[in-house]
Amino acid sequence: MRKLYWFLFTLVVALVISLERVEARSNRKDEYIYSYWGEPIPSAAGLAHRQTYDSRMLGITLSEPADLFVFDHKIYIVDQKVHSLIVLDDQFRVLHELTEFKIHGQDDFTTLNAPSGISVTSDAIYIADKNNNRIVKLNHDFELIDEFGTPEDPTFDEVAFKPLKLDVDSNGRIYVIAENVFEGIIELNHDGTFNRFTGVNRVSVSIIDIIRRQFATEEQLSRMSLFLPTSFLNLTIDKRNFIFATAAASRGGDNQSMIKEINPRGLDVLRKTGYHPPQGDLVFYQSTQYDIPSGPSRLVDITVNDNGMYTVVDGDRGRLFTYDDEGRLLYISADKGQQHGKLQKPVAIAYYGDLLIVLDQGTKSIEIFGPTKFGELINEAVRLQYLGEFEASYEIWQEVAKLNSNYEIAYIGIGKSLLNERKYREAMYYFKLGHDKKYYSKALEGYRKELLDRHFNWIMTGAAIIVVAVIAMPVIAFLKGEKEEFDE
Repeated sequence: MRKLYWFLFTLVVALVISLERVEARSNRKDEYIYSYWGEPIPSAAGLAHRQTYDSRMLGITLSEPADLFVFDHKIYIVDQKVHSLIVLDDQFRVLHELTEFKIHGQDDFTTLNAPSGISVTSDAIYIADKNNNRIVKLNHDFELIDEFGTPEDPTFDEVAFKPLKLDVDSNGRIYVIAENVFEGIIELNHDGTFNRFTGVNRVSVSIIDIIRRQFATEEQLSRMSLFLPTSFLNLTIDKRNFIFATAAASRGGDNQSMIKEINPRGLDVLRKTGYHPPQGDLVFYQSTQYDIPSGPSRLVDITVNDNGMYTVVDGDRGRLFTYDDEGRLLYISADKGQQHGKLQKPVAIAYYGDLLIVLDQGTKSIEIFGPTKFGELINEAVRLQYLGEFEASYEIWQEVAKLNSNYEIAYIGIGKSLLNERKYREAMYYFKLGHDKKYYSKALEGYRKELLDRHFNWIMTGAAIIVVAVIAMPVIAFLKGEKEEFDE
């Protein structure tokens, strides 16, 4: 009987401990950030869930929403299952739900077939009409004014043109990500003619793969996967006409090019001065034996605000990663789950003022996130520094550091403010706390120059004395020798 009691007692204790671990893991999983050492450490979330808009609340059918775009206080959504375009106002009330579009100047209509991407400008609405193998251009009366089919490039001699995502710059150039196209992002002129591929991803091949292929038979080679560049997943264009794009992780495990900032010359100029290159999660499971996503983050969309900040969403884990213009991870928000406010299968995101809109294909809903108090402080400090108002950002970074002493980026922000005020020694102290070698070196250089300027007169006087002494010593020695000879 005593053994039975001990067994039951041990079983209950083990059950309680396991439940506590599960509860802690589920409650704390989205409240972290990565340290300088690449380890997840506790940190407050920068964004919190505010509202959900599903089919019932909207009064329409969201069957398989694929993409969204915010323009002129309106939210544009395409649904690839019911082949529709939905337009909401700034209060998330439905203005239009369209499944057919009049052809401008005619009495005929056209329809979409699995639309998967959308972009809106002051002149037109562009839709990636995937299964119709075209890009549709509508005016703001929702009339078809143009359509662009398969680009004239040898790539499409063997591959069907299926546009997935697109965006348009201020000059009317259209940038397209297409299915099974690995040459890069397709750049079309304003009239839809093909111009070039831009931002191509490099092929990553390991030495082991090269050696293995040298000794493989033809049958083995046919079964091996092709060495193709990683494909782009999504893109957006900022106010400078720079393309921010996300790509799948490479086969070789190099995840440093999962986010790109492509300039008009087609070069990746994304700044990576943070502790680690922007790539979403740094720590993840490699095995698929657990009932959780494995491998690197799958960054299915990216959005950029006017202060250089950008947010990417992990479609597998439902997490939102926000970075500043220098590539520093500011905060991680949201998580995957079935509960209210969690994300199941996010496919698109967009900034809407201070809010972040997430289109969730899993819950067939629009999820609204807004900044927490912690996030508001960080956003304002980053905004002020982006505008060059370092003195104003100083006190805000101080407040952030008080709220979370583990938040190392706050110390970098304080150091930048001090560096701008030429308080080099104090700046060095905070850059050291923030593990920022680049700005520590700048502060150290300034501090050395300051010491040199401050003690210039003493240094020059000392140098002059040394020079005189060096010149005088041989003369003195010579005269002393002459005197000794004379005495003798």
